[in-house]
Amino acid sequence: MPEKRLDIKRESLDLLKTEDTIGYVEFDYQDPDDHVYQGLCKIARPKKKSHLPYLAFTFMVDIASAQVLQPFEQAMESMVPKLKDAIPQKIDVLRMPVMIEIPNLFITEIDVLFYHEIQAEKHVIESQYLPIFKKFLPVQFGELIWRDEFGKKEEI
Repeated sequence: MPEKRLDIKRESLDLLKTEDTIGYVEFDYQDPDDHVYQGLCKIARPKKKSHLPYLAFTFMVDIASAQVLQPFEQAMESMVPKLKDAIPQKIDVLRMPVMIEIPNLFITEIDVLFYHEIQAEKHVIESQYLPIFKKFLPVQFGELIWRDEFGKKEEI
């Protein structure tokens, strides 16, 4: 009997349907040559109460070339073990594969897994999680836009 193959892309897309986007924050990434690149971090959690609660931080950076990507990629990779020590009450911190490739856009996801449901409120993300990421990444975060504020901000 032939073995049924798992469609990883479909599984990943199905998982995204079960996530609730709770916030966005823009950031500037400064590379070692002092060039600044704009990025966006999407923050999500499971839509329903989960046996494995988590927060997903998806970082997207508008990059000009592969040379720009390398230092940010290295910073993300070296940050994961540091996050494991810095974030309280977590089970693990994982860098998740991203199944989407868009030219000139670097995308990576950091998932923080918890033992119990956690407070995923705006002030908690602003006061606890963003400062930890800022400590380990060469970024400057802008204002956190929370889900009840989506669409209310006007473009300047």
